[in-house]
Amino acid sequence: MAVATPEECHILSSYRESLLLEEKSPITVQKYKHDVTAFLEYSQSRPLTKELVMEWKQALQDEGCALRTVNSMLESLNSWLRFLHREDCCTK
Repeated sequence: MAVATPEECHILSSYRESLLLEEKSPITVQKYKHDVTAFLEYSQSRPLTKELVMEWKQALQDEGCALRTVNSMLESLNSWLRFLHREDCCTK
């Protein structure tokens, strides 16, 4: 399991604060952070692209994750991508 870089940790901390300012529940904030961290571990610091996001989605499905779980994780990731102003990488 890869460890987040210092830059990723800083961005995740800022993202967490942003979610709290949006009045997301602490449980939601924890889940979103967990899901984004799972994506970062999967990405292994590869450049962020829509293709990488779609590859992760397929990997989750290949691991046997339920469709509801995959969609929930993508919702978390899409929120993070919007925070980064990377809507071009969002996927369904």
